[in-house]
Amino acid sequence: IQVMGASAGVICILDLERQELYSAAHRGLSPAIIERVRLQKVGDDPVGSEVVRTGRSVVIADAFEDPRVAELCRQEGYRSTISVPVKSEGRVVGVLALASRDEGAFGEASIRLLERIGQQVGMAIEKAMLFREVMQRNRDLTALNQVAAAVSSTLDLEGIMSISLDRALELTSGR
Repeated sequence: IQVMGASAGVICILDLERQELYSAAHRGLSPAIIERVRLQKVGDDPVGSEVVRTGRSVVIADAFEDPRVAELCRQEGYRSTISVPVKSEGRVVGVLALASRDEGAFGEASIRLLERIGQQVGMAIEKAMLFREVMQRNRDLTALNQVAAAVSSTLDLEGIMSISLDRALELTSGR
């Protein structure tokens, strides 16, 4: 944010299945905007929706005059904004947005830099999601192994059913 001369910024991650953007990190935003970007449908944010749909950056040099953001930007005092796609392997996985109190604050150099940052953030998000999936699979396999061990170690049907139910509950409670 400081390097770009911006006043505020947010990184939102895309939940493609639910068609929602949710805030993963933010700086310099008012409580009203934080609540607004915490979780929103993609279609509720015309700029974010354009970035997600097209995979291209949206720069608004005079936010007071752009009907997509004018009302909110006037309330908050932001004169210009930039929203860039956060991409991983060519897919949009989120949006990085900055706002400045200066009109025309984001030029070509800013766009290129932020798009590179968006790519780096996208790779980090992808790695975190893959790690989460691997951890979940490990938990699943551990539970299956525990059930298999219980089945092979005893002929006590009640004990087998109890252990199986415990593992099934463990696996489904975190989802």
